[in-house]
Amino acid sequence: MKRFVLLASAAIIAGIVGVWLGQRLHHTSNSATLTPFAPVAVTSKHAAAFTLPDLRGHERSIQDWKGKVRIVNFWATWCPPCREEIPEFIRAQRRYGPKGLQIIGIAVDRTSRVIAFYRARNMNYPVLLGEGAGPELMAKYGDSEGGLPYSIILNRQGHIVARKLGAFTETELNDTLKRLL
Repeated sequence: MKRFVLLASAAIIAGIVGVWLGQRLHHTSNSATLTPFAPVAVTSKHAAAFTLPDLRGHERSIQDWKGKVRIVNFWATWCPPCREEIPEFIRAQRRYGPKGLQIIGIAVDRTSRVIAFYRARNMNYPVLLGEGAGPELMAKYGDSEGGLPYSIILNRQGHIVARKLGAFTETELNDTLKRLL
């Protein structure tokens, strides 16, 4: 009987986690369904402006990289999919940076953890600190529930052309960047 109760409890918990994950990957925001990888129609509306400090305390704006294809990636050190995705971003920045790519990480985490993580991973793209402002900025970019990792891709004109809730695969990232660069 105890074994049955344990198995039933585990099944219920697994079901709840499955529903929660499903909602995180397929939630509705601004009357458009956000799928795990969603190219979006280019509009005349530019990406939301922001200014956040970098790891040295200097204020940076999304406009600092105007004219480049930009990936704005919201992440945290405690997020396993974020940690898995970062090596792909490092490789993409190395490969496509000379062609006009700029990856911009926005860490939704404590500054001390972010700095240690950045140094340990030899990250080659700027990371901005979005501790308090990160969730509000994520919502402006279409992730009102705060799922991580969350990325948007801007074309050279500053229009959002893709959104991604969850980690990019190498193929998704390379295919998308080849079309934009």
